[in-house]
Amino acid sequence: MIEKVFTAKSYPIYSSATSLYKLVAILLILKKMNKVTIGKLQVYLWGLENEVNLNQLKRWKVEKRITDAPWLTEEDFMPIVSQCISNHFVKVETNKSQKTSLLLDLGAETFLRQISDLELTAELNASLEEIGKITDTLLDNIEFDF
Repeated sequence: MIEKVFTAKSYPIYSSATSLYKLVAILLILKKMNKVTIGKLQVYLWGLENEVNLNQLKRWKVEKRITDAPWLTEEDFMPIVSQCISNHFVKVETNKSQKTSLLLDLGAETFLRQISDLELTAELNASLEEIGKITDTLLDNIEFDF
């Protein structure tokens, strides 16, 4: 009989892959931008994941076109947004043209005050400054080069 032996290998867990990181990032994005659509929020989160994504996002802003949409594969995005809504960190607003946006709710201010001195908060805020504002026009004009 053949016996298989499995040995555990340690792998690093990148902070940007954790739910807590994404929750903090969502709140900081909404604090900076006031009101954001779900699609735009996904783009910001994707840009904050690593330096490569950040640079690609800045390049898209300069070129005024997006040639692919790699952020659409995020599987844990909506559960984190739902958690933010259920904890009263985020609220949903729909305007007259049925466009849905997310904005900060009452519980977010206390949480953001408590984490304001963390290094993570400073890093995310610096990255958001570097990204700047993403326009709706940029997202409306996604072009797929196949």
